[in-house]
Amino acid sequence: MRNNLGRDFSRLVRSGTQPDPRAPWWLNWLLQAGITIAVIGGLATLADWAWPQVTGRPLGAWCWLLGLLPIGWLPPLGMIMMLVGFGLALTSSRRAAGITWLIIGSLVYVAPEILIDGGIFTSCAAGPSPVWVKPENLSPPGG
Repeated sequence: MRNNLGRDFSRLVRSGTQPDPRAPWWLNWLLQAGITIAVIGGLATLADWAWPQVTGRPLGAWCWLLGLLPIGWLPPLGMIMMLVGFGLALTSSRRAAGITWLIIGSLVYVAPEILIDGGIFTSCAAGPSPVWVKPENLSPPGG
């Protein structure tokens, strides 16, 4: 057996082309978006809990955040994401990216139905949200 076999093996292993062990960029972006949404949701939940404790009036932070969501854009955007994912899953060598796009696109596509079936919008319409104003509250004060 040769004396420098370990050194040769180590040099050979280092010189080989190994794939990058890091996650792809799109997965990092998805994780960052998920963490950002979770933090914003947690802050809204905390505000909705703490504000009535301090002032005695409900705040409606979740309703205001949902008012910023472009509900009408979600189904077309989800459909485009699903088509991109379907195309990537069928034609690309990166099938995992295509399946991820397909799953996220389907969740984006059905998000309005989930929000409506969960009663989110009906509970927000009853509350003091700056986004959903009741018609009887549109009259000027004192009139």
